[in-house]
Amino acid sequence: MLNPSHFHLPLVRLNLVSPLLDQLQRRGVNAGPVLAEHSLTAADIDNPELFVTAPSMYRLVEALAEASGDAHFGFRVGEQLDPFSWSPLKSAVEDSLSLGGTLLRFMENAPLDESSVSYTLTVSGGRVTFRERRFTDGGILPRHNDGFTVAYLVTIIHRAMSHDWDGARVIAHVCDPAVIPRGNKGIKVAQQDSMGASISFPSTWLLHSMSTDSAREASGSASTKASPETSIVLAFRQAIRSHLHEFDLDTSRAAEICGVTKRTLSRKLQAKGTTILKELESMREEKATAALRETDRSIRAVANMVGYENPVVFSRAFKRWHGMTPSQYRIEQDAP
Repeated sequence: MLNPSHFHLPLVRLNLVSPLLDQLQRRGVNAGPVLAEHSLTAADIDNPELFVTAPSMYRLVEALAEASGDAHFGFRVGEQLDPFSWSPLKSAVEDSLSLGGTLLRFMENAPLDESSVSYTLTVSGGRVTFRERRFTDGGILPRHNDGFTVAYLVTIIHRAMSHDWDGARVIAHVCDPAVIPRGNKGIKVAQQDSMGASISFPSTWLLHSMSTDSAREASGSASTKASPETSIVLAFRQAIRSHLHEFDLDTSRAAEICGVTKRTLSRKLQAKGTTILKELESMREEKATAALRETDRSIRAVANMVGYENPVVFSRAFKRWHGMTPSQYRIEQDAP
C-alpha cells in the first residue's frame, strides 16, 4: 500500500535492526545467510550512517524472524530491549520527565533515524493513542515490525506506571495479533491495517514520571549523526542490489522496490544529481565488471547476473561502458 501524498523516500537507519541480530546470536542462530540474501554484511549492520528503504527493512525483519523459528520473535526482542539505550529513544528521556514528555521527545527525535513513518499522540475521551503511521508498507505485511514496536512501547509505559500498571486498560493494534503472546502484561490486542502499530491507554498515565535509573543514564541531547536525507543514493542502491538480476528491473520496478512512486523516487535522486536510470546503469556496470575480473563465469551468466537476458545486448552495453566487449576486457585483464 502506498500513500500517494507522501513525497519523501522512506528510509530507516539500518543498525536499528541490531537488537534482532543480537537476539539471534544469543539463540545460536547464524544470521549470515539471511543478511547475504538481502545483499548485506555484518559490517553494514555496524555502520551507523547506512540507511535502507523501509520495504528493505520490513523484508529483512520478517526474514530474521523466520530464521528464529519464533512466532513472537519481534515482540520478544522489543520486550527485552532497554528502550533507553536504543537509538530512537536514547535521548528521549531526561530526569523526572513524564511519560507524555518521553513520547513527545521520541516523536521529535525519530526523524533522525527514519523518514518512513510519522507519529501522532492523540487524546480523546479520557484515553490517549500513540500511533505509528507508515508512508508505505511496500506490499509487505510488517508483522514482526509491529510486534517489536508494541513491545518497546509497552515496556516504556509499564516502567512509568510501575505498581499502578493495569494491562486491561491498554489496547495494542497491529497488523497481525498473532505476533503478540496472549496475556502479555494483561494487554488487549486488536487487528488493524499494515500501515503502522498503535497503542492506547488512559490519558492520565501521561503525567507519570519517567525518572528511572536507566532514564538518568540515557539523559542528554541527541547525538550528532547523519539524517535519512543525506543517504538517499546509498539507500536506493542497497534496496536495488539484490534485484539486479531481474530481467524486468526498470525505473517503475525500482520505485516499487523502494516503496514509492516513480515520480517521487526520480525527484529525490535528481536532487542528489543523479537519476534512476543512471544508478541502475552504474550498478550493473560495477557488478558485471567485477564478475568478469574476479570470476570465471560465462559471459551469458554475467549478463544474467545484471538483468540482461540476451548476452548480445549485454555485450553492447558493456562496450558502451568500457569501449570493449566483455571478452576483450577479460583478455586485457589476463594480459601480463
